[in-house]
Amino acid sequence: MSDTLSGPRVVSAEDQLIEDAKALLTATSDTCMGMSPEEYIPIVEAEGFELAMMHPFQYFWKTIDGDGELYNDTMYVYFQPGILLVFDTFHSGKSVNSGSCYYNWIRARDNRNILTSSGRWQHPDDNGRVPIEKWDAAAERNELIWVGHHDCREALRFHIRQLREGGTFLNPWKFSPMVSLVHWADYRERRDREQGYLAEDYSWYDQVTLERFAKLPQKVQDALVMGKS
Repeated sequence: MSDTLSGPRVVSAEDQLIEDAKALLTATSDTCMGMSPEEYIPIVEAEGFELAMMHPFQYFWKTIDGDGELYNDTMYVYFQPGILLVFDTFHSGKSVNSGSCYYNWIRARDNRNILTSSGRWQHPDDNGRVPIEKWDAAAERNELIWVGHHDCREALRFHIRQLREGGTFLNPWKFSPMVSLVHWADYRERRDREQGYLAEDYSWYDQVTLERFAKLPQKVQDALVMGKS
């Protein structure tokens, strides 16, 4: 007989919140962290996204003892009018690794809720960020465009629904939200070549993104703005 006493599993308040959020997202057929591509992609397509590009890639992941494993993964690009969705897989497709959905969005006049994530407000007549002297007048006329993106791994459908209910996605875009078409192995391979140090020169990053952008269907390219604003 074991002298070890078993009891109820103790869950921290933080872990319980994570579990509750995941259960809610699963119940509403939304995305959550740790999903496999087989779980994630049907949700993306049910939300109205169409596949624009699949970019398979390989990376040999070395271990400390000198052994390693060849990873076969994929970067996916999906599109629907006004929104570009980009994500990659990890460990030979075992999970969705990282990704973002990019957009230009105008807030509805009566909406004062905070629905946005990373990005910036921009005036449609400016080639840069909104000058401070024009900010109040442009905001009052509801002319500002949010040029931004969300992490697409968790609550993708919820965030898109909130943005749709609180404003309008622009199609085509007017400004670039600095789209990345670079996957995790691009960084690893460059770090390997530079012996663990990534220089501050990110011109390679822009070059790779533009090269892959050129491979997207023409109708998708026509709807987007790439590069610096």
